[in-house]
Amino acid sequence: MLETALREPSGGYAEHHASCLSFPIRIFNLMRKQDQLVMLENLWGDCYKKVSPSQIAAEMMDGELGVAGDKSLPSSIRRRDGTGFFAILEAGPRPRAWKDFQIGFRIDGGKARAGSRDDLGRVSKEGMVALQKKPDLALQVVKKFYHEHPCCQTTDLYIGYQNRDLYNESGTCVARSLLGATAFPYRYTENNADGGPADGGGELAFQYLFAVDCSGAKGVDTEKTQVEMGNNSLWRPGEKAFAGLGAERLLGWTRIVRKGQPPSGTPQPTGWSFMFLDSKWTWLKAPGGERQAFLEGELATWEPNKTYNISYAYDFQTN
Repeated sequence: MLETALREPSGGYAEHHASCLSFPIRIFNLMRKQDQLVMLENLWGDCYKKVSPSQIAAEMMDGELGVAGDKSLPSSIRRRDGTGFFAILEAGPRPRAWKDFQIGFRIDGGKARAGSRDDLGRVSKEGMVALQKKPDLALQVVKKFYHEHPCCQTTDLYIGYQNRDLYNESGTCVARSLLGATAFPYRYTENNADGGPADGGGELAFQYLFAVDCSGAKGVDTEKTQVEMGNNSLWRPGEKAFAGLGAERLLGWTRIVRKGQPPSGTPQPTGWSFMFLDSKWTWLKAPGGERQAFLEGELATWEPNKTYNISYAYDFQTN
């Protein structure tokens, strides 16, 4: 909850937020634990809106038809043939793939560069869980303590008043385009190295990118929320959020290495880079038919063991 201290509160809560931040630490340390938790929960509530995961996936918005248009990108996005290191993107043959299939894409877990860590077994067995809802796992994976947070006991998700986006650990996000999943929630495969910078080498040799069947699931359309609130930092490839997605929804996985932000020639780097190791799916539950053809086509356009830099034009952090 203390992460919230540097967030921007809702306009209606600004005064209360400032009051909480000015509260003397020495007095806070003398308070009863329960009173401390109440105060921290109030601080959290100043910055995050509680939302119930009540919208069915099929009713969530899909993208615009134009690849480079504002607001959002189509569900089916491919690398244009003949382009090299700096990928040029174009709409694929199924631009309304989310509406047709409700297949989401997400990076979850990874394989250790050295040692025994491999998260594939855990994710394949347990599915994709929101870390706030499983605080023991949160402590292990992101070194955050959520055991006392009230949201551990509910399925509610939280949208930030500042960025109009989901607080990551409160829900399970998927992108409705395969490209979108390559950029969030972090941009480096080695993002969880102990004692080092995000891009400092880390412990992961690669991560897993999953295709997930979201049909029938209820969640929050964070993309539509951003559009309606007029935010100028939209998740343009499309993000949908759920309280969790069970293992029975995992269709297949492939291996990916994310390389962070490429040099941009400006003081502020933009865009992101990645490389697929196989460019093929290992099926856990092959969907067959049109759905499988769509998934195979979206992945096949990216050549294996080749680094792609995605231009700032498609970067949700800057557009």
